[in-house]
Amino acid sequence: MPDAMMIVDKLTGTGTYNKIVVLTALLLIAGVCRAEYDLYCIGSSYIIDHQYIQSMADSAGIALKAGRSEIFGNMRSIRVLAENKPLDSANPLHELSTGTADVLAMTATRPWLYTESEAGACADFSKLLLEHNPDARIFIHEYWTVLPPGRSLYQELHGWDNVRAMRLGAIKIINLMANELNHKVYIVPVGVAVQVMREKIAAGQLEGYKNPDDLMSDSIHLSEMGRYIQACLTFCGAYRYDVRNLPGDVVGGRDRRRLKFSPHDAKIIHKVVYDTVRNTPYSGWYKNEPDSLEVYLKHLEAGLRNFESFDKMYPACGTGTFTGNNGIVWNYTNIDSSKDEETMTDAFIIMRRDSSLSATIPGGIDELHFAIDKNAEIEVEVDGKSMGKFKPTRQSGWNNHYFKIKDLNKSENVTIEFTCRSDRAVMDNIWWTAPD
Repeated sequence: MPDAMMIVDKLTGTGTYNKIVVLTALLLIAGVCRAEYDLYCIGSSYIIDHQYIQSMADSAGIALKAGRSEIFGNMRSIRVLAENKPLDSANPLHELSTGTADVLAMTATRPWLYTESEAGACADFSKLLLEHNPDARIFIHEYWTVLPPGRSLYQELHGWDNVRAMRLGAIKIINLMANELNHKVYIVPVGVAVQVMREKIAAGQLEGYKNPDDLMSDSIHLSEMGRYIQACLTFCGAYRYDVRNLPGDVVGGRDRRRLKFSPHDAKIIHKVVYDTVRNTPYSGWYKNEPDSLEVYLKHLEAGLRNFESFDKMYPACGTGTFTGNNGIVWNYTNIDSSKDEETMTDAFIIMRRDSSLSATIPGGIDELHFAIDKNAEIEVEVDGKSMGKFKPTRQSGWNNHYFKIKDLNKSENVTIEFTCRSDRAVMDNIWWTAPD
C-alpha cells in the first residue's frame, strides 16, 4: 500500500505511534478487513494459547472469538514488523483498530531484561486498542520459571527466588504502561502458577504427570500442559471466570489436538490457576484489587518500593548521589550509569575496582538480592559488617547473575554497601524483602 504509506510519512514523520494511528485510520476509511476478535493475543508465547482460550470459553458458555497476531517475536520487533506487513486480519495494526477486542494479551519478552523497550511497544499496541475501545482490558504475561540451573537468573535453580526476580520486571513494565496509558494493566501470573504446579508434581499429587519437567518442552519453553495453564490463567483473569468449573478436556495447541486431563488432575490444575489469579496482585481478578485507577497506581508503585534498577541515576557518572523511584538516596563513588539492553536491563551501573554504592534502607531487611555480570566480584557490607565477596561461578545463561543474602533479620534502618573487588563489574536490580 505505497500511496497510503507515503501519506502517512508526510502526516507523521517518523513517530511510530502516530504512524500507526494514521495508517489504521486510512485502512478503516478504505474498508479494508472487518472487525473479528473479542480477545486478541500478540507475541511468541501466545502462538497457540488463543485456541485453548477459545475452547475454554465454549465450555463456559461465554460467547467470544479469540485470535492472535501472525507476526511473532518480542514486542519491540513485532511493532516494527507490523508496519511492513500486509494489513489484513493477521496484523495487529488492523485488529486493534477495529475496537472489537475487549481483551488484549501480550508477551513482554524477558521483562527483567528488556524492561523499557518492551513496555514502550506494549503501550503502543494498547493505545491503539484503547483509542477505539476505552474499556478494554490489557494484559502482559510474566516470564515463567526457567528449567535448568544454567538458564536460571540465580546461580542455582532457586524456584521462588527466580519467579520473584522475573516478576519484578513485569511489575515495572505494567507500572510504566499504566502511568503512560492512564489505564489499569495486568499481569498473567505464569511463573507463580508454574512453580506451584512443579511442586505439586514433585510431591506426586498428579496422576498423569510424574516429573516437574513435564511442564516444559525444552529449557525455556512451556509444554502443551504448561501452555494450557498459561491460557487458563489468562482466561480466568480476563473474564473473571471460576475455572474450577472447566472440564479439563480442550481442543487447541499444535494441530488443534485434544488435550485431556484426568478428572483428578484437572481439578488440581484448575484450582491452582484459580487460587493463583485470586491471590496474586495485578492478575486481573485479584481479590483485593483497588477499584480506582489512582489507588491501583499507588499499589503498583508500592510493589516496586523494595526494588532499585538505576533508571533515576542514568546518565550520571562519577561520584555523587541519586534518588531512586522508591525515594531512597543512593551514594556512589567512581561509577558510570549506562544503557545497553543486551547486557543487563535497560539501565545499569558500571563499577571499577574499589568503586562503591551505598544506601540506608528504611524499615529493615530480611533478604538482599542483587545482579552482577559474569566477570564481576562484589563485596557486600550490611551495617558495616562484610557479608562476603560474590562472584558468578558459571558463565552460561543470562548475563545477569543473581545472588541472595538471607536471614539478615534487620528490623530497623539498615545501611548496605557494595564495593567492586574486580577490575570491572556491571551491576543491576537490587531488591530486598522486609523482615517478618
